[in-house]
Amino acid sequence: MELIEELAEEIRKYDRARDLTEKALMTEMEDMYLEYSSRMEQHKEKISQLILQIQ
Repeated sequence: MELIEELAEEIRKYDRARDLTEKALMTEMEDMYLEYSSRMEQHKEKISQLILQIQ
C-alpha cells in the first residue's frame, strides 16, 4: 500500500512539474523551463521504478 501511495504522490509531482514546464515555455522563461523539465524527468524515472517494484 505504501508503494501505491508513493506512486500516486510521484504522479502528482510529475503533473505539477509538467504544468510548470508548459507555463515556463509559454512565457519564454528558459531557466524555469530547464529546471522544471529536469524535475519532470526525475519524477518520471521514480514513477517507472515504483511501477517495477509494485509488479
